[in-house]
Amino acid sequence: MLQLQFGPQQIRDFQIIRDAGPSILSLAAQTFAISGSIPLQPGKLFPAIKDSLNSNHEVAEAITRQCLSLHSLMRQTAANLNETIEGVTAAIQQDSQWTEPELNKWAETAPAFKRVMEIPAFTAVARAMELSYDYANLYKSGRILTDIRPLFSSNTETIEGAVVSFTLRLRFDNVDGSHDISIAMDEPDIHNLLSQCQRALSKANTSRKLMESVSVTTIVTGEHVDD
Repeated sequence: MLQLQFGPQQIRDFQIIRDAGPSILSLAAQTFAISGSIPLQPGKLFPAIKDSLNSNHEVAEAITRQCLSLHSLMRQTAANLNETIEGVTAAIQQDSQWTEPELNKWAETAPAFKRVMEIPAFTAVARAMELSYDYANLYKSGRILTDIRPLFSSNTETIEGAVVSFTLRLRFDNVDGSHDISIAMDEPDIHNLLSQCQRALSKANTSRKLMESVSVTTIVTGEHVDD
């Protein structure tokens, strides 16, 4: 059985899912299956789940968050769905302060939650997220610092000139934690970086058009989704 430990947010989500009840979850699973919709982004998956729940925002949010989290965990641990549901139930029993009737209600709801977990879109989104960020180092933030460095006279009593310089400051994460690195740049470097960024975005757009021309749903890592 998969060993899980839940915090307050996860317990709250499963409480919402529990209170929604098996009939609502089963209907959502059936409705979503009929729609045939398989988005590849959490931002597009959430409204689709919400529609299948007749616009119940709170339940849709809890389901989307926990199903994606559990599918990602399943891929990391190679656990199957039955083991995962058993692990969820055990963690709820251990980490929540639910009463016996509430635990019984979860036991009634768990099979319906399993059917929701079986919706192919959750697997697709979890895989897309994993492929998007499956790298040794993950970019966190970046800044270009512009400095003015004075040129002092030999006796340091006057300033004879100034040099404008650039420093690229990158922050990134990896298995060892957060890191940062500073890289000196000059003006041609700045122009080249800008050109490379524009070129990367253009190639992403060309790639998307090509894949969608053969009916392959395509996303660009981290792209904004209105929903």
